[in-house]
Amino acid sequence: IWGIGDNSEGQLGSYAPSSTSSWVQLGGDSDWKSVSADMEGASVYALKANGTIWGLGRNDSGELGPGGNKLVWTQIGTESGFKKVVAGLNTGVAIK
Repeated sequence: IWGIGDNSEGQLGSYAPSSTSSWVQLGGDSDWKSVSADMEGASVYALKANGTIWGLGRNDSGELGPGGNKLVWTQIGTESGFKKVVAGLNTGVAIK
């Protein structure tokens, strides 16, 4: 997964400076299936090929699991088998 633009909320994680006009690889994993950013672009969800959901960025409402903002890809929950994940404003929904 690659990102560009604003990183003021950690939505590009510790992989990028506070903002960037160049594409930056967000971690070293290569087994991603899909990615979705919320409407403000401050929280990012990604689905791995094994059906696990991962999050990065702002976590004001617990939308990325317990704790504060996620500056590295963090698995959300322990379940797998998800087919799709979509980010909304301070929320996420998935199809299993």
